[in-house]
Amino acid sequence: MSGENLPDTQAALERDLERLRASQPAAPAHLKERIIANLPERDPWQDLFDWLRASAWRGVTAAALPLLLGFAVGLAAGDDPELELATDSLIFAEVWEAYETDEI
Repeated sequence: MSGENLPDTQAALERDLERLRASQPAAPAHLKERIIANLPERDPWQDLFDWLRASAWRGVTAAALPLLLGFAVGLAAGDDPELELATDSLIFAEVWEAYETDEI
């Protein structure tokens, strides 16, 4: 095939495809409902369990992703003095509340 005939060949294939689509009968309207009704019902939790059980690395990945996300967020926060002050204030408030209620 030469490069010159490629657009003509493509146009001919598209015409043949359109002609083939037009000649195909349409599916009955109720066919979709019948097919869906015949499918077995699946539990999403069982699907998740099956997916995790299929490979050990999937379970490790699923367990490590929240940990890695926490590290990324922690590293992105950096050494912001205001964040450190807010953290220290929350810790102080918890300790003070425990002292006031005689839990210490």
